[in-house]
Order: sequence, then C-alpha cells, then structure tokens
Amino acid sequence: MRNLIFVLLLAGPVFSQPDHARLLTQHDLSDSGDNHFLHVENRRGQFLPEMGWKAVDENSQLFIQCKDTLPKEGSLLIDVTHFNPVEQNLHEIKHHIINLYSRVYTNNKDIFNTIGSWCNIRTGSWYSDGPGKAGFKLLAAPEGIDTRSEARCIQSATWDLDETYTFRITWTTSTIYCFLDDKFITSLPFANQAEPFRYILIGKDNLIWGYSAQPGPIYKNLRLYIPGDPIPAFDETPPQLLSVQALSNTQIKLEFDEPLDRVSAVNLAHYRLEPQKGIVSAVYSDKEKAVTLVTEPLEEHVAYELFVQNIIDASPQANTLAQSSLAFEYSNQLIITNLTPGHYKVSHIAIGDSVYIDRDFRLVSWPNDDTYHWIRTANDDKYSTDPSFLTFMSNKAIQIKIAIDSDNLTFPGWIENEQWQKTDQTVKTEDTLYELWEKKYSPGQIVLGGNEGDRTSSMYLVMIREYPTTGIDTVPPAAPVRVRIDRK
Repeated sequence: MRNLIFVLLLAGPVFSQPDHARLLTQHDLSDSGDNHFLHVENRRGQFLPEMGWKAVDENSQLFIQCKDTLPKEGSLLIDVTHFNPVEQNLHEIKHHIINLYSRVYTNNKDIFNTIGSWCNIRTGSWYSDGPGKAGFKLLAAPEGIDTRSEARCIQSATWDLDETYTFRITWTTSTIYCFLDDKFITSLPFANQAEPFRYILIGKDNLIWGYSAQPGPIYKNLRLYIPGDPIPAFDETPPQLLSVQALSNTQIKLEFDEPLDRVSAVNLAHYRLEPQKGIVSAVYSDKEKAVTLVTEPLEEHVAYELFVQNIIDASPQANTLAQSSLAFEYSNQLIITNLTPGHYKVSHIAIGDSVYIDRDFRLVSWPNDDTYHWIRTANDDKYSTDPSFLTFMSNKAIQIKIAIDSDNLTFPGWIENEQWQKTDQTVKTEDTLYELWEKKYSPGQIVLGGNEGDRTSSMYLVMIREYPTTGIDTVPPAAPVRVRIDRK
C-alpha cells in the first residue's frame, strides 16, 4: 500500500502541505466520555478498551458533535486498524466511512437543499480495478450540492488487517485535501465555504438509502488541528489572567498568558463585574490570547473588579483557571500603562525640554500640538534590534509619530515592513533633525521594534495622541436577524 502511494506521488505535482500545527482537541474513541470540545455518542457500534470504536455491522455509527464550530481552516486525523475494504465491503452498497458536516439531518440528503458544507470519504465495491484490490473516493461541497466535486483516490491498492492507516482531511479557504499515512492523495476545490464544519460521522452516514457502515474497521485517536503554533504536549498549568483594561465605557479587554478554549472563553457565565454591570457579549482572539467583553456602560473613575472563573486553556489537558480577579478603572482620558522599558517616561514636552531621559539635548522645534504625549526614550538604547523593544497598553485608539534621525546611516526595518507612513514634518533638537513617520493603532497593546542603529545614530523619539476618528472598528458585529437565503 505505501509503495503504491509513493509511486503516485512521484507521478503527481510537488505539493506543499498546509501547516495546521495547533492541536485543538483529541479523543481516543475507546469510550463515550465527552471532553471539553467533543460530544461522542455510540450508535450500534462497540467501544473496545484501549483500542477504539468498532463498526460491528452496517448500521454502526459514531456520532460526534463539536461543542463549537470548527475554523474555516483545519485538519481532521483518525487512525484506522482492522481495515480492508476488499473483504469488508457489502456488495452494491456505498460506505461513507469518515464524514464532516456543517449540519446533520435524519436523512443527510436534506442538506442538499441548503448551502450546508460537507465532505465524505467513501468506499465500496465500485472502487476496484481487479480481484483483491480496493480504494476510496473523496467528495466535498463547500456551498451546497451545486458546488459538489469528487475524485477517485485509489483503486488498485491492497490492504492489511494488521496495519494502522491514518486518514487525514485538511481544508483551507480554497481547497480540501485527502492524505493517507501523511502522503498526499488528492484534492478538490473548497473556496467560499458557506458554513463551518461541526459534526463528524464515523462508520454510517445518515443517508438513508444505499449507504451503510463498512463493518469491521476500528477507529481510534481522533485529532483536530487548526492553524497556529504547536501547544506543549504536557501542559499542566492553568491559564493566567495577565491584565484587564477598559477600552471604552462599554468594552473591557482581558489578556491571558496562553491560548484558550474558545467555548469557555466566550461563555458569559464565566465573568462577573463588581460593582455589578451586565456583560452583553464576549469575543475571543486566539492571536492576541485576549477576550473583549461588551458591557453595560461603565462609570468613570469607579474602582471595578472583574472576576473570571472556569476558563480552560487550549491544551489537550484542558487545564482550568478556577478563579481570578483584577481591578481596573474606566477613564475617558488617554491612559498609557505597562510601559517597557520600565525606566521610560510618558510626559508632555514643550520647546526647551530635553527629549531623552539620559541626555540633555533639548527640543528646538516641532509641529506643535499640545494633545501629544511623549515617551521619553534613552539615547543609549539606539543599538537595540529587539522586534518587541518598546511596548505599552493604550485605552484609546491612537496615532503614533516616530521621529527618526535624518543623519542615521541605518534605518529600522520594521517601520517599512509594518507600513508606517512618512510625513513631510520634522522635529529639531539641539543635536539633530528628525523625520516623522506615523501610524494608527486600535486600543490595546502596542509593540514597537528597536532603533537598529549604530554609533552614528540617534535613538528615535515617540509621540502619541488620541485619534477618535481612526475608523478602527473594535466592536464585534451583532448577529444577523430575519435573514433568508433562497437558492434557485
């Protein structure tokens, strides 16, 4: 089997596999116990301790419902033993052995009348080109039956009941792929997926006529992966609440030290405000490891405390933060906090004031605007190449201006890489002339790189002001109501 696949790969195009490295969840399938993300239900199959779930006859099904929808990119992997479609196929019957659906029905053909998304791996007596050989087919539809496509994967393969075969289905925003034992088999178009996957059916599909389980195979070790960096396999530490900040009078941002299980992160029952204010919604950002809460209007300069409980991390161990709390206040003024390096200062600077904390070079001229805050940097830090050299939290949307010494022989690469805009403005000190670059940021953590200078350089200067008309939208959209889609 593996030699045959290798030959097929050599004959096909060079393929770069999508990188889905973060384990969302896994289940050994040896019992019906739910985990933090999967509800597992045995329907006329058999759980075998330490072995997995077995389809014992044509009506066996392992019904798995994810407790939240899957991302629009991801991978499903499952190991299959005691698998030989040559001997186990029922004549003139199609077997949808591994299935992904955005929704399920008593008869899954009903999904054909919707824009639902689905994918099947199908075996049967049709997928053979001779005695003792069999293969399978991949079918997929990203947006209803009109977008269905299919491909016969392997027909001239022999199988061994003593082997373990790993099937993998990987989907992206453009393509869905099938792998066997980590070897690419085939792919189908999968652009514009209308609905995210949520259901996994193993063994028997719910298609009533002409489809059944393939009796005999044992399925084990189900894994779901999503894009992102791998999470340590033996994480035994609960997530920690690092900071709480009022972004506005109706938004609070919580930052954690590691990625969270999305279901627990957006559960409103896991949050409480004192003095009491209602919490309307929660949005989780995996990239930022942060939750943004929308609340009833907060009052300015009131000492609030946010209590958090039962938050689960994204590790396979599903470690739980039992309870934590942090105090914060809402202010309508621009507030800069958590500034690093810690010895830097936030202040207002006027003509004649020094611009560095470690030099006496004084400000001679600049496009004067009293609404700007200055972060007074240290000229000795001009050599830094750290991409996260200067960080701080802002409770408001802001505009930042970076003043770069016009005589510098080197230039911070991140200024251009992060699409800062060069202005026609300058700042002049007793020592040199600086050119101004600007960029707008949403509320939250701001990260600036190092100066990347040499002995001829001067350290950059930083100016900040509130920018309420940025057009940066930090409020999540409301759920649609009274929406109807007609397909003709």
